[in-house]
This record gives sequence, C-alpha cells and structure tokens, in this order.
Amino acid sequence: MGHKKVVESKMKALYGHLNSFDPFKKNERYVPEDKATLQYARISISADGKWVGVSLYPRHLSVEEILKDHIVQSVCRDYVWAQELEIRLECFEHISGETKRGLVDSEFSLFYLGALDLQTKVTKRFRINDEEIRVLDDYAF
Repeated sequence: MGHKKVVESKMKALYGHLNSFDPFKKNERYVPEDKATLQYARISISADGKWVGVSLYPRHLSVEEILKDHIVQSVCRDYVWAQELEIRLECFEHISGETKRGLVDSEFSLFYLGALDLQTKVTKRFRINDEEIRVLDDYAF
C-alpha cells in the first residue's frame, strides 16, 4: 500500500500536466517531480529522398542501437529496392536539472503531444547503400 501512494505522489505532476495541456495554447512548462533532465530521440528514414518512416524513443540512442532496431530493420527490408536509404537520428533534451534520464510512464505522451522541449543535443545522419553505412553528418550541441 505504501509503494502505491509513493507512485501516485510522483505521478501527480505528470498527470496534472497531461490533463491540462492544450497544444493550441501557451502551457506551463512540465517539470518532473525528480527535477531530472529528460532525454528522448526521433529517427526519420527516407528512401530515395522520400520520407518513409519516423519513430520516437524514450531515451537517447546510439548508431548501433538504431541498426538493430526492429522498425529500422523493417523499413530496410520493405525498401530493399531503394537506391539509397537515409537515416536521421535526433537526440533531444527537456532540461530541468543536473540528473539525466529517459522518459518513464506517461511522460512519453508529453513527447507525442509536443509538450516537451526539442532542444537538440545530437544529430546524426547516415546512408545505407549495399550493406555499407556512410556517416553524412554528426553534430553534438
């Protein structure tokens, strides 16, 4: 019973923010109960210059993790005919404090709603051609 109350208390700010968030109005900035800086990522995939997929992740990713990701592998399989597949990784932060962590519980909903900052920390762009991976851009901010 004690654990349930602790979890409910920690989630109070999150659920309050989710319930009051309106994407068409200026909203109060979300600050997690633990005051942590939140980390999350987006992958965009194009085939021959046309965007064919996007995926959101509740934490920062490495290039190795992207290549093993089931969504990326599925797109690569589905677009095997493409001359050129390009993947763009963007890692973001919603800065609240010194401690950093990925999104937990319903915080991912805030990312989908556009309620979190999109302060870019890392952008990587690379191409996959005939089993070869070529890095196009690699920026850290």
